[in-house]
Amino acid sequence: MSHQAQFQLQQITGVISSVVPAELRPSSIRPNIYTLVRIPCFVNNAVLPSHAGTQVIQVISGPTETSLLASPSPAELVDEGDLQGKIDLRVRNVVSMFNVCCHVDLHALAMCTPNVVYELNRGVVMWQLRNPNCHARISACGKVIVTGATSEMAAKKASRRVARWIQQKVNPSVCFADYRITNMMASCKLPFGLRLVDLALAHPKECSYEPEINTGLIWRNSSPKLTLRIHSTGSVTITGATSEANVLSAMDSLYPVLLRYKAAYRSGGAIESPLANSVVSLRF
Repeated sequence: MSHQAQFQLQQITGVISSVVPAELRPSSIRPNIYTLVRIPCFVNNAVLPSHAGTQVIQVISGPTETSLLASPSPAELVDEGDLQGKIDLRVRNVVSMFNVCCHVDLHALAMCTPNVVYELNRGVVMWQLRNPNCHARISACGKVIVTGATSEMAAKKASRRVARWIQQKVNPSVCFADYRITNMMASCKLPFGLRLVDLALAHPKECSYEPEINTGLIWRNSSPKLTLRIHSTGSVTITGATSEANVLSAMDSLYPVLLRYKAAYRSGGAIESPLANSVVSLRF
C-alpha cells in the first residue's frame, strides 16, 4: 500500500468493507454566481454587478438557472445517485511508539544523523525522515515516538528504520520492543449533508453537540473506542483509532445512522428536515 495519505472505503451492497488506494479526483468547480435583473419589453435579461434581487447560478455543464436567495441552488441539492458511490477515507496521521530497551546517547546520535534537531533542554532528538515522510522523537531513555505516517505499514517501516539507525550508529544492543499504534486520524466526506440537531436529540448518550462552542458534533463510539467529529456539510474526522480495521468498523456501523439524518441540501442556507414540518436553519 502506498504511503500517500489517500485511501477510500469501498462500499459493497451498502456496507463499507475495505480500504483501497483512492484515485486522484479533480476538485469540484464552484458555480459562478451573478445577479439577475429583469428588464421589460425587448430586453430579456441583464447581468449587473450589484442588485439586491435574485441570484443566477451559472452551471458550467448546463444552461443558466435562476433561483431566489432563500432557495437552494442546484449544486446544493443531494443527488440520490451519489449515495450509491464510494466514500473516500484518507488517513491523515498515524502515531506509533516503541522502545529500544537501552540508553541512547543523544549527542552522538545528533552528530551522525542528518535532518535532526537536538533539543537539549527537553532531552530529545527530533528526526525528520524522508521515506516515509514522518517525524521521530527520540528520548535518552530509549523511548521513540513516530508521527506523521499515513498508514500502518508506513508507521512500522519508519519505526524499524529509526531503531536500525540507532543500532548501527550509537548502540549495538538496541532492540525493537513494545511497538504499538497509539493514535490514528482519518477523515472522509459523505455525499450528503447532515441534520446535526436531530442526530444529537436522537442519540444523547453518544453525541455531544454545542454549536455555540464548535460547529462539529462529537460522537464517542464505544466499540471500537474512538471519537468522531461530524459536521453538517458531511465532513467526518476520526481520531483515537489504533488500526485501520477500527476505522472501517466505526464507519461501517455509523454510516446507516448518519444516512437516516441526511439533509435535503448539502450545505448553506436552510436545511430541510424530512421528518419535521418546519425548516431548521443552521448557519455556522
